[in-house]
Amino acid sequence: MIGKIIGSFVQFPGVLVSLFLILWIVRKKKKYLVVSIIIYLFTIEVIWIPVEKLWMIEEDPIKGDILVLGGGVLVAPDGEELSRATLQRLLKGFELWKKLKGRIIVSGGRTPSGLIEAEKMKETLMSWGVPEKVIVSEGNSFNTYENLLYTKNITDKPMNIVTSSTHTVRAKMIAKKLHLKSAVIPCDFIIETKVTYRSFLPSQETLSFLGCLTHEIFGIIYYKFKGAL
Repeated sequence: MIGKIIGSFVQFPGVLVSLFLILWIVRKKKKYLVVSIIIYLFTIEVIWIPVEKLWMIEEDPIKGDILVLGGGVLVAPDGEELSRATLQRLLKGFELWKKLKGRIIVSGGRTPSGLIEAEKMKETLMSWGVPEKVIVSEGNSFNTYENLLYTKNITDKPMNIVTSSTHTVRAKMIAKKLHLKSAVIPCDFIIETKVTYRSFLPSQETLSFLGCLTHEIFGIIYYKFKGAL
């Protein structure tokens, strides 16, 4: 535990807290202490756990199809691979499928290199033992609105929409806009939902959560401006 505490203050972003604290001690200027405290508060999970809980939508699964929204791909040395977000959404969808059975719809369009994200998602599910006949690939969409709109044309059954925890609000708002009967199932939690000693340590995960949250807020504003919400 001691090693993790020390490590959090010598790695980014905790090292910034330490740096400004040292500057305050050496130069005796209060502004450095204020900056150190601000950085500390913005980079510890305990401040943002309530925000995550208030923001995130988590609903009980319903009888119907499972829709897994693509979360992007990464360019690797040997080609493109599914991003961590996409893999975590797929894993959650796979776990849900084992309970509900039925169909899994994977949704994600063509990347600049020509890879269709949905097809890669389908291949991954099949490698986990999901029969090809229960997987439906929707590979024409390029954003969340199109994910749900094009899926609506595939099925008239209720949907269990599997997506990242920070993305649940936008997904639910679009589902309501399109009059879809749905339940939103979150995954890909960036910060812990329970308070531990780690919740009081500066972490990169907190910065990632803030980045995703900001992205979603601006995404909702953009969608509202376009009339998609």
